[in-house]
Amino acid sequence: MPSIEKQSPPRAAVKAAPGSILAEAIAIQDLVTDYIKIAIYGVNRVGKTYIAVKFPKPLLLISFEPGQSGGAKTAKAEQGVSFIHIVNKGEKDHRGIVQKEWASAKAVRLANELRDSCPFKTIVLDTVTSFQDLILQEILDLPQVVDQLNWGMVTEDQYRQRSERTREVLRPFINVPAHTVFLAQMKDHNQIKGDRSTSKMLRGQHSESFFSVDLGGATAKWLQDSCDYITHLFQEKEFKTIPGKPVKVGDKTRPGTPTEVETGRMIRRLRTMFHPNFMAGCRSEVPLNVPEFIEVPQEQEGKKTDIFERIERLVIGVKQQKAASES
Repeated sequence: MPSIEKQSPPRAAVKAAPGSILAEAIAIQDLVTDYIKIAIYGVNRVGKTYIAVKFPKPLLLISFEPGQSGGAKTAKAEQGVSFIHIVNKGEKDHRGIVQKEWASAKAVRLANELRDSCPFKTIVLDTVTSFQDLILQEILDLPQVVDQLNWGMVTEDQYRQRSERTREVLRPFINVPAHTVFLAQMKDHNQIKGDRSTSKMLRGQHSESFFSVDLGGATAKWLQDSCDYITHLFQEKEFKTIPGKPVKVGDKTRPGTPTEVETGRMIRRLRTMFHPNFMAGCRSEVPLNVPEFIEVPQEQEGKKTDIFERIERLVIGVKQQKAASES
């Protein structure tokens, strides 16, 4: 990717009088892709944090997850990662210090600090789903996050407040001068009838399940519009192709029918293209080269994974290449 520190002056697209708004127009080829703004969603324990901390260092991991470790133990072996745990008022953070302000206020202050002066190459928010829960806890003025809310406990107006405040606090992170990774749980947005938190995101287009980031409908749409890359991380069984035995037909020998067999391993894939049941999509410089998914390479001892390089190739539209570790 081009370095943001060595940009040459953009070429004027048209001749215009000094001070004219048209004078601001540049040739589209000079548009710089400086930072990656990406959302990665998936079920719990699928490896979202693992992938996020493979982004360039130094990296700041901001956790909104419950527990003193904030769900960040999977990142402990990664060098160059700093950790901040943001919890609500009255709760202990990663240092064991009881907080005296709501998570939203602290997150706003942090985002403003990072926008003014960011010493990190990457910012990771883990997860925005848990942050939304913290916002609702604040609105309801509860002593802790409630895992299961009873019907009628939250009003329509309070859901709207949650949505508006979540967007208000997350918006500044989009403008931080660094790669920004928004991690989220997965939610079916064409869910159960009567569930007021269901967004009906694509109702009318989808009669079946439609999964995306686990946020309220309006907030999910906002995040999908704000990030150039919306990806779905998932696992599935690995298969390998075994050539069939040659078949003799008369004087000729023909290759046999190959068969697919399970290897016994699970592989992770990052969905990058829209699917009828899953939100995904990338604003690549060469859209024709966007694959259906990116293979997440298996971690090997003493060998650095190239998952970020694969995401970079996606950004600039270079066809994905098979890694040596997979061959």
